Amino acid sequence: MWGVVAAFAGAPMMLMAAAANNKATATVRAVIGKAWYSEPGGQPAPLRPNAVLNEGTTITTEADTTVDVQVNGHTSTVRVTANTTMSLKTMLDLGAGDSETMLDLDKGTVIGSVRKISKASTYRVSTARGVAGIRGTDFAVSSVPNPTGLPTVTFSSVTGTVYCVANIVINNVMTPVSKTLTTGQSWTPPETATSPTDQSVVATTPTPANYAPQVPPPPTPPPAPAPPPAPPAPTPTAGADS
Repeated sequence: MWGVVAAFAGAPMMLMAAAANNKATATVRAVIGKAWYSEPGGQPAPLRPNAVLNEGTTITTEADTTVDVQVNGHTSTVRVTANTTMSLKTMLDLGAGDSETMLDLDKGTVIGSVRKISKASTYRVSTARGVAGIRGTDFAVSSVPNPTGLPTVTFSSVTGTVYCVANIVINNVMTPVSKTLTTGQSWTPPETATSPTDQSVVATTPTPANYAPQVPPPPTPPPAPAPPPAPPAPTPTAGADS
């Protein structure tokens, strides 16, 4: 009997915990050019500003296109650049100010700004080569397809700290290698290396200037209206001086 009572007593807590893990959404703030979105099992559809996207949605951009997305509520803003395919793999509101976010970059480049998140929160960008962990950081991640092997991936910190883990074949063994990037640093992990201390493994490079956060310029204000024409001067009447 007491076991049954105890089980029911714990049920509300379990329900509260389950309710707190709510799936969040993303909101499209701007679309310049042509972009598409598709939900799992669905067909691509044109992406428009103010669209609300669910977890699992994939965004694809065409040439000369950028899409700005507010991800997982107010957790971050991400710019999806041209010729990019990115999925909103995980967006969870864990309650009490905690969240879990995972973006899956298939190809192209994403540039983002993540506000400072709680200690229990996670924000990651995954690629075919590794994962970047973001905490209160402006970041960039790119993945360039390579027809002869794995894509070339570059992790970059624009401001703040980015924690990276990439799989590298070292002495014929797949080895996870960690790297911490600080402001202005980028890392392109090699596919193979002979040692964890190889220069190709440990080297960092300056973050490319085009990875700096880019905000669409404000619209040009309309020109001021022309002043109304001055009224004509009065015509003097005959005999006014007599």
